[in-house]
Amino acid sequence: MVSQKRYSFIIVTLLTALYWSASALALTVTAERQIIPINETLRLTIVDNAGDDPSDIDISGIEANFSVVNESSQSSFTMINGRTESIRTRVLNLVPLRLGSALIPPLTLNKQTSKAIKITVIKAIPAASELNDQSVILESSVDKSEVVVGGQVIYTFRVIYRVQLNNAEITPPSIEGADLTPLEDKNYMRVIDGRNYNVTEKRYAIFFHQAGLKMIPSQSLTALLSNNQRRNLGFDPFARGSELRLESKALTIDVLAQPQSPSPLTHWLPAAKIELQEEAQAANSSRVGEPITRSISVMAQGLPAELLPALIPATPNGINSYPEKPELVNQEFIGGIAGKRSDTIAMVPTQAGTFTLPAIDLPWWNTGSQRWETASLPARTVTVLPATPSAQATSNPLDDDSQNINQPNNEEPSITDLLAMNTAQNSAWMPIALLALGGWIITLLYLWLKPSRSKSAEEASPSPMSSDQTILKTLSKQLQEACKKNDAASAKQQLQSWLVCYKKDYSIDGDLSSALNKATAALDNHLFNKHSSEQSWDGLALQKAIQALITASSNNKNGLKQSPLAPLYPGQ
Repeated sequence: MVSQKRYSFIIVTLLTALYWSASALALTVTAERQIIPINETLRLTIVDNAGDDPSDIDISGIEANFSVVNESSQSSFTMINGRTESIRTRVLNLVPLRLGSALIPPLTLNKQTSKAIKITVIKAIPAASELNDQSVILESSVDKSEVVVGGQVIYTFRVIYRVQLNNAEITPPSIEGADLTPLEDKNYMRVIDGRNYNVTEKRYAIFFHQAGLKMIPSQSLTALLSNNQRRNLGFDPFARGSELRLESKALTIDVLAQPQSPSPLTHWLPAAKIELQEEAQAANSSRVGEPITRSISVMAQGLPAELLPALIPATPNGINSYPEKPELVNQEFIGGIAGKRSDTIAMVPTQAGTFTLPAIDLPWWNTGSQRWETASLPARTVTVLPATPSAQATSNPLDDDSQNINQPNNEEPSITDLLAMNTAQNSAWMPIALLALGGWIITLLYLWLKPSRSKSAEEASPSPMSSDQTILKTLSKQLQEACKKNDAASAKQQLQSWLVCYKKDYSIDGDLSSALNKATAALDNHLFNKHSSEQSWDGLALQKAIQALITASSNNKNGLKQSPLAPLYPGQ
């Protein structure tokens, strides 16, 4: 009864947390722009998905810095998991009252409060002379007249109009020798000489490939104007209207050559800002055979993710690295494009010791200050402990030369840790791995409960096959079965156990060691490299290496070591 009450309390607590988490996202307020001229409007969008009406929000705090030109509202419904959700939207078109910083204060609706939004109001954009006698005009501009090759240029194209445009079409820009990325379109109002004009704004991020004087060709607008708009006559529903065709001005950009690099191997990265970020496992220690995950990200303002380099530093001897597929993300911000590239590396130590992961230095060209800078990550030190001993080590004492293997307890074999590690790679391995573990436990119980002969009988006639040899034979069979089935997860687990048992009595010659290490490296590459895991693992090489070792051990009937084992992971 107590347990049921406790579970009920936990469930209620979780449901309450989920409810308030969802409620926290019920009210959102977004501004279309953060920087606006004083003679243009700002669109503020208020969205509620908790069933409340945003029209009930008190906006008097907004009116301290803005004048509300007009507002609109709409409602929609969505079906999520069989539940109907209401979404209500309120849109305010605001005109700033003064220059400088203007704050949109937090808005409150049914105990939910939005975050404040800071808006910067700049001087009015001068009215174009063409507007004196035209109702539609095209406006084009760039944020800079010169740029270094590969640097970002923001090209803005605006349609300014105070009449209705029907079937309007704008020719997309086409620039030779450059990459062009469209940015988000914007629609707002601009007040010119006391008149309200609608503005449709299109922005593009342009990256030129070569230096020289480059041209951004003109763009054209075609639309239909009804006759009553052209002649100021009464409304005629059958008026065909006349076609309007306008063309913007072409622009020129001076693309500067790349400055001399500090090093011939330096990547050319012109950006407004570049930062490096590292995400690694919290602990600075690991064990032989256990993967260490290291993720390195490059974040650049003014460069797309596709142009950012891969930062995969060389790993020290004793650690194998397996890079994963990079993650590329592009986001838009006020200054244009912000790119982020993340490279994740799975590092598998093959020997114990202390290793230093080298520092990372990434030179880049600051397009603002026009100088070279360097983004850096410091070096990291990782301590690798010997591999956790397996079940065989817990049930049978090791020889003196193998006592350096850490033995934390005698309850469960270290294969459990390997099982947990491999489950993260592929959950389908769990049933087979548990079956293999169960078979090994049954073998141990059989050996433990098997009636022993009298002490005198043991002294008189020694057993033709020792307990260690029986275990080794069983493990060899299980390992080779995993290889025949091409079961990488099971093979990895069985191999760890088999090696601990095998190295108690036998050594590995140079050629045999080379074959085993090569097969094991291929196995690790499959387990810890995502690209390799997409293909099936071939266990033939490992099976042959194990069979060769078994054959070599059968030639040494006395069971005495001839030399210390060359371990699978040196330093173990």
